[in-house]
Amino acid sequence: MDWKFALVLVFSLFVAVFTIQNSEAVNISFLGFEFTQVSQALVILISAASGALIALLFGAIRWVKDKSRLAAAKRSIAALETQIKLIQNKLDKDTVKNATPTIPLNDSKPPLDTAAEEGNASSEMDAVKDDIPAEKPELKKKWYQI
Repeated sequence: MDWKFALVLVFSLFVAVFTIQNSEAVNISFLGFEFTQVSQALVILISAASGALIALLFGAIRWVKDKSRLAAAKRSIAALETQIKLIQNKLDKDTVKNATPTIPLNDSKPPLDTAAEEGNASSEMDAVKDDIPAEKPELKKKWYQI
């Protein structure tokens, strides 16, 4: 049983007991209207029912607002998921276009098998490295030399 429902039941029981114990006739004045010899129990029950209806009305308004926010959030999520799929498809297409094959297709030369060929390959790499200008390392400045 939900704790809120149990709380409402206990409150309703207290209202019923209070109503039964106070059932004599009373005079009521409300907004310029005069009611004479009205049962106090009837006044209490009408007041409790009015309070319950007002609380129900406010709860329904909140429920409708929450439901509309949830629907808007679901629409937003669906739109964002669609955008993600479109961007992912575009990224996949661009990746396929720009991808370089890992194994050269036109090269019929077998991979290096001997140590002599490996030596030749490393000397070619050294020649390429010599063509690239060396970068000068920057001196680190201390915090007070800014």
